[in-house]
Amino acid sequence: FGDKGKGGKGSSDAPTRTGRGRGDTSVPVIEDGPPMNERITCKEMRVLRAVPGGKDEMLGVISLEEGLQLAEEEGVDLVLVNEETDPPIAKLVNYGKLKYQAEKAKKEKKKAGKTKDVKEVKMTHRIGPHDYGVRAKNARKFLMAGHRVKVTMQFKGRENQFVDLGREVMDKFAGDLVDVGKPDAPSRKMGSRLNMILAPAGDALKAIEDRKVEQKEKRKKKRGYVDVDEDDESDVMSDVMSDVSGLDTDSAVDSEEE
Repeated sequence: FGDKGKGGKGSSDAPTRTGRGRGDTSVPVIEDGPPMNERITCKEMRVLRAVPGGKDEMLGVISLEEGLQLAEEEGVDLVLVNEETDPPIAKLVNYGKLKYQAEKAKKEKKKAGKTKDVKEVKMTHRIGPHDYGVRAKNARKFLMAGHRVKVTMQFKGRENQFVDLGREVMDKFAGDLVDVGKPDAPSRKMGSRLNMILAPAGDALKAIEDRKVEQKEKRKKKRGYVDVDEDDESDVMSDVMSDVSGLDTDSAVDSEEE
């Protein structure tokens, strides 16, 4: 049948472990991140159990063998969250799910943080009331959506003598939108064009923040009990460790003593 112990088809040098909560499925050992499961070397530790939607449960100081047994029985991971204390602190938590959700939240944050498109609104210095109203309505919609708006006015030939009139129209345009936007700088002539950039402000910024809060709440409900801090500027692993630890070391010790 062939020797599978030395380079045969059945051999593999990659370390494997039994997947938590997935029967006997074997997966590669996670080499990055905090020590967990069989990678923990301390003989005993203070163990917490993650409680969905509530405060972590203190299980007390137990041996590594007992901690691994509990993790196996509950289908979760035993993750070492603080090695500096005596004894170290570990937590029973679904690390794979937590890491996945932290990475997903990081990607969503990065996507949400991308610069919005710059929308352009064109007009002339002799624009009529109806067209002016349409341009103002569109600009207001763009600003409320979080976009910057570039207001452009073209001057050809003898029309260049009316640049000052064009500035007055632009100033009025900015004034009519003052509740949702403000100019980055005064209108400026560049070649044959007079340009002004409006950035979201006032009610537009409030609407943007309200949408962010609403989206964050939706993501929380979709994720379940895991709450990843999306305002954290650190890397994904920092986000994960922040959620894995979930409590102050001193408070964990005090809770057990009480």
